[in-house]
Amino acid sequence: MKKLFTFVASALVAMSANAQEVGLFDYSTAYADGQSISTDNASLTLGNDMKGWKVAATKVAEDGYLAAFGKTVTVSTDDGDKEQFSVITLTGSNNPKDQATAGGGSGVNYSDGKTSGRLPQNGSYFILKTEKSGKVQVGIVLNVDKEFYVVDATDATTDEDGYINIPLPEANLHNYVIKDATGAEVKTTAASKGGVTVADKLTGVIEFDVLAGHTYYYFCSGSKLGSYGYVFTPNGDDTPQVGDMEIWKAADYNLENATLETLTNGIYEGGTAEGPDTSKPGTLLTSTITASTANVTMVGLSTPNGDHTPTSPAEAWQLKGTVDGNDALIVENCDPQYAQYLMGQGNPGFIHWEFDEETENGTSHRVYDTYWEPGNDMPAKGNYWKFTTKVDGALKLAIYGNKNANPTYIVDENTRQPLDPATVQVGIFYQNTGFAFEGNADEGTAKYFNEGAMAADYVLQHTNGVTQNRPVLGYITFQAKANKNYYVFNPKSQIGLYGFSFVPGSEVAIQTMEVAPVYNGRVYNLQGQVVGADYKGIVIKNGKKYLQK
Repeated sequence: MKKLFTFVASALVAMSANAQEVGLFDYSTAYADGQSISTDNASLTLGNDMKGWKVAATKVAEDGYLAAFGKTVTVSTDDGDKEQFSVITLTGSNNPKDQATAGGGSGVNYSDGKTSGRLPQNGSYFILKTEKSGKVQVGIVLNVDKEFYVVDATDATTDEDGYINIPLPEANLHNYVIKDATGAEVKTTAASKGGVTVADKLTGVIEFDVLAGHTYYYFCSGSKLGSYGYVFTPNGDDTPQVGDMEIWKAADYNLENATLETLTNGIYEGGTAEGPDTSKPGTLLTSTITASTANVTMVGLSTPNGDHTPTSPAEAWQLKGTVDGNDALIVENCDPQYAQYLMGQGNPGFIHWEFDEETENGTSHRVYDTYWEPGNDMPAKGNYWKFTTKVDGALKLAIYGNKNANPTYIVDENTRQPLDPATVQVGIFYQNTGFAFEGNADEGTAKYFNEGAMAADYVLQHTNGVTQNRPVLGYITFQAKANKNYYVFNPKSQIGLYGFSFVPGSEVAIQTMEVAPVYNGRVYNLQGQVVGADYKGIVIKNGKKYLQK
């Protein structure tokens, strides 16, 4: 909900002439973990409570200090239903703790954690993001003697044990003001790790300055904080500081927020190996996930084959990897660090057909697709990831790629061509982070991380001329231009995504390492397919391009 409010001297605070944005919860909505309310330049996201969010209506004066946070709702009373001007508060069912364990309640409080600065991953906490600098006022319900924190989590990192850490003490905000329902400033008492407590239960407002592109957590240690939305006044600065990194992690995404829709175009339920039977139209269910940071919007698509039809959006995806496994990007050369990745289903393409075929071994289910080639329109189904940035900058994707020498494309939707591989920085492990693709650990010559420009055939496994036919995990980085759409996919397989980071205004520098080329003598086309001597066109052999006539 978006409204404009004009405040007199007795209203919240005197602010600039920029339009105020108001984000409020709704009394009739059943809210879930990870659900957000948003306005043009700010959003507020519920934490991962794991037991459920409770909605309550608290009566406030229509001409009072909290009027901007209020709305008229119908509530049940002893005298029957009646309309009441109220603030709508959401409160979780668990105290915030630092472990993301099913059911919630696991881990330790922020104030007494074994390691300073572990952010909550379950319980009642809130995440505020702003796309412009300005001043924000957040409505809170704060219990007595419970340590309250506002934390700038923009530079948070996940360690090898899966904890989300922030740099202390600078991440804790201290320049905020807490006011009660009358607008009077509330006296607070300093608590451990930079938090504060109040002597009386408070339904009020916390005010603080925010920076463009930053992320803020607010919560109580050992208590269930309630919140009833925000009022944000941008100051007009919508340019994040160069070097301020925005990070999104797949492990933090709530798959219950994914959506499911039916595809019909180009889908058939019959055919042969030569092509579909267009007289037999079919359907597929496809699931979409969306996520964003201050300057990046991501859309992920997963379209399982017809013999694996999902019954819910979440069933189309798999969250893979373990926080302490060798498929986690938590070792040297991993920056940012990630623990788990989301993997979709289906090959990206346009025409899809399936049919049952009788063989000497019984009935076999066959699945065929048309594969994407440069110049085609963007895929309409299968597994792909789409990224759009509001400003220029360096976009770094943490990915997992299946084995086999298939290309990984980063396609500019405007040109329908992959980005020049020489402009894409690749840094990958083969098989897992403990596998030496070259050398010997006992002799001190082992190499685990292969870094350099993307290979000319777009095959990640071929970086620096290496030809290991193994799964890869690591990073691809490219220069993203403002307001352009980039599709990332493997035309014959799927790509898992650990997450992404984005640095506005930064440029990609291609770094290389010395790796002894290991060639197998095979000849590939530009799609990474092995071809024979009768193939006509541009081919790649031993890491170099040739025109084969």
